[in-house]
Amino acid sequence: MSMKVESAFEHFTGSGFEVALKREAGFVLLACLRQEHEMRDQEDSLREVARQYDGQLKVWILDDHGQDKFHVQHRVMGTPTYLLFKNGAEKDRVLGKLSCEGLLEFVSRNLD
Repeated sequence: MSMKVESAFEHFTGSGFEVALKREAGFVLLACLRQEHEMRDQEDSLREVARQYDGQLKVWILDDHGQDKFHVQHRVMGTPTYLLFKNGAEKDRVLGKLSCEGLLEFVSRNLD
């Protein structure tokens, strides 16, 4: 498993994150993204969400390459897909590209 860590922001490019997700207490925003140039703005928005909700939420980016099992188990039908987990269980999701404001609103309505 390969990870880059920046406080509440982690980037997963391999397997093994599911165990970490099940053990995670609190909120995790999991972003299923293709690692393509057009998704860079989504990554920037996710960094801003991690910054604004530091201490309340962790943001994990999952490269969708090689994650077929996870996609089938969690019915991820396209990318980007954002899944919000609380204590390892899915609480909400949204499919499609979002602005930074859209991501902040998605998180806010679930944390409040």
